[in-house]
Amino acid sequence: MRYTLLECVPNLSEGRNLPALNGLTQELNQIKGLYLLDFSADADHHRSVFTLAGSPEAIEAGLNQIYTWSLKHIDLRRHQGAHPRIGAVDVAPLIPLQGISTEEAVQFSLGLAQNLAQRFQIPIFLYESSALLKQRTNLAVIRKGQFEGLAEKMKQPEWQPDFGPSAPHPRLGATALGVREFLIAYNLFFAGHQLESVKALAASLRESSGGLKAVKALGLWLPSRQQCQLSINLTDFRQTSLKTLSSEIKTSTQRLKLSPLHGELIGLIPRAASWPGFEACLLLQETRNFILEEALKSCL
Repeated sequence: MRYTLLECVPNLSEGRNLPALNGLTQELNQIKGLYLLDFSADADHHRSVFTLAGSPEAIEAGLNQIYTWSLKHIDLRRHQGAHPRIGAVDVAPLIPLQGISTEEAVQFSLGLAQNLAQRFQIPIFLYESSALLKQRTNLAVIRKGQFEGLAEKMKQPEWQPDFGPSAPHPRLGATALGVREFLIAYNLFFAGHQLESVKALAASLRESSGGLKAVKALGLWLPSRQQCQLSINLTDFRQTSLKTLSSEIKTSTQRLKLSPLHGELIGLIPRAASWPGFEACLLLQETRNFILEEALKSCL
């Protein structure tokens, strides 16, 4: 009998209520067969990221717990943060790790989306490998207009959800859910008011502006830190390696006369994306494990 292991990285639109978020981590840790590998929260983004691993059944139980918690603690009508979002559980990506193919994971995601939509009366849009409509493959296209524009957007026939009601949940909005490849989320911080230069840096890196393949990048202002942030999603480290991205960032920051303070990785990265000394190259300050396989080894 093969052991099936999925990773799920739900992103929640709550990054400031740390006591409540810590309570959720405790609830998730009590679910049999579910492993909380990593957790981070950011007040400026007003967002938290959970890295979960387990059997499909355990992942579904974990997401049920997350939605139940979100109903008590998140109301998007009062939510403001730097990060784009359409939902309280904004995105729920699934990554096959062991004993399950991409095709099998996609089939699981369809049933999961249907169950969550019915139980919590929330619209769910399938994206990436799970997308039933080509225009929904890209998460940024689903998020365009954010929560504030979602009700109007969903009045268009082409933006009816794949599962769930035809209008956003009043408190929870909607969710993008789907099977995808490993995604590496990396942030770089800069002192003071240099937002235009950081936005120029982001534009030079992202694929949509002619930069590196599989790179999405934004320049953001973080009020609580009084700093600028380069926020990067590397959606396929096999197309553009993290090392190549790091090298290009170094070249571009020098060209733009920007001096980064430090960097951060959100969540975990596959061992194949790392290299000796990657922590120093990425200007990481945290002294923790960043490698997915190591985290899995300590849990399973």
